[in-house]
Amino acid sequence: MDICLIHVPYTMGDERQGSSKGPERLVQAGANKLIATKGLAVTVERVDRGEPFRDSGNASLIVSKRLAQIVRQAIAAKQFPLVLAGGCDVSKGIISGFDHGQCCGVVWFDAHGDFNTPETTTSGYFDGMSLAVITGHCYQNYWAQIGNSTPIPESATLLLGVRWCMATGFLLRLSLQSTGLRSSLSRLKTFRRHLRRRTSIPYVKTPTPRWSLPSIRTMRESSLPFCSRIQQ
Repeated sequence: MDICLIHVPYTMGDERQGSSKGPERLVQAGANKLIATKGLAVTVERVDRGEPFRDSGNASLIVSKRLAQIVRQAIAAKQFPLVLAGGCDVSKGIISGFDHGQCCGVVWFDAHGDFNTPETTTSGYFDGMSLAVITGHCYQNYWAQIGNSTPIPESATLLLGVRWCMATGFLLRLSLQSTGLRSSLSRLKTFRRHLRRRTSIPYVKTPTPRWSLPSIRTMRESSLPFCSRIQQ
C-alpha cells in the first residue's frame, strides 16, 4: 500500500506553539525518504488552516476539518494516511476521515492520558480532552462538525506510557497504571491480538518531538477562555 504522509504544522490550530514545529522538522529531515527506503511510494500533503488565527477552538476545528478531507482522499486513492501533527487535538480529524464505526482501535502512546473533561480539567486546556472526546465523553456536537463522530469504544482503546492523568475517576475505573517500555510492548502485542478479533483499522497516536516547548503557563492562559465557548 502506498503512503500519504500528511503533516499538520499546528497545535490547537496555532502555528506559533513550539510543538507545531515538529511535523515540519521531520519532513525537512527526510521522513518521506526514510519511508521510501522500505519500498513504499510516498506522497506528501500539508494541512493549511487557510485563514487567520482567531482562537484555539475555532482554529482547531478548521484544521481538523481540512485534515479529515485529506485523510478521506488518501483512503479513496488506496493510500495509507500517516499523519505528523503538533497536537493531540487532530485525533478528531484523523478518525473523522474514514468510516471507523466498529472497525477502529486506538493506541494512545503518551505520557498524558488526555482524558480530561470540562468537569475534571483544572486548566481548561482543550488538547488535554482529546481522548475523552473520541471515546464519547464530551464535546460530541463539536466533533460532529468535523465528520464521522462515532465514539471509539473504551474496550478498543489502549493507553501506553501514561504517567499523568487528571481524570482520577477514569484511572480508578480502568485500574490504569504507568508501565515501562518492556511492559508496554507486551501489552501492545496483546492488544493487537484483541483488535484482530474485532477491528481492521488501528489508529496509533504518539507524541511528536517538542523542538521548543512553550511555557505551560502560556498554554493554559491562552486556552482558558475558549473552552467555555465551545458548545458540547
